[in-house]
Amino acid sequence: MSTSPENQKQFEECFQKFLESGEFIYTARAQNGSLSILTAIELLKRYTRAYLEKNRLLPCISAFKIIRDELAVERMILPLQKDEGEEFTLTAEQYHGLPVATMQRRYKMEPAFREAVDRLHTTGQV
Repeated sequence: MSTSPENQKQFEECFQKFLESGEFIYTARAQNGSLSILTAIELLKRYTRAYLEKNRLLPCISAFKIIRDELAVERMILPLQKDEGEEFTLTAEQYHGLPVATMQRRYKMEPAFREAVDRLHTTGQV
């Protein structure tokens, strides 16, 4: 993948479509040891870029799926889950890092996510 402005734009467009598809609901360990959605997104972007460059491919949604699956197999990213009896948490940083379409879909479809977003609003964090 060339680093031309056109390819960078196409990369970001494909990435956005992939996130909006709802096929990436993962976390990863941040440097401070906490689980972070943003860290998972950064890993996905970094490894997908490297994959595209190494194989001289143009950005496409299937590349993001391939890298997502590889990162999951290697346990570099973890599916976002709520343990029974454990409250789902979402930080203001994670909230602001999510694409609007993803946030809207998850708010509509996931009660635990909706509660976490509502909690952020109620406490004035967002």
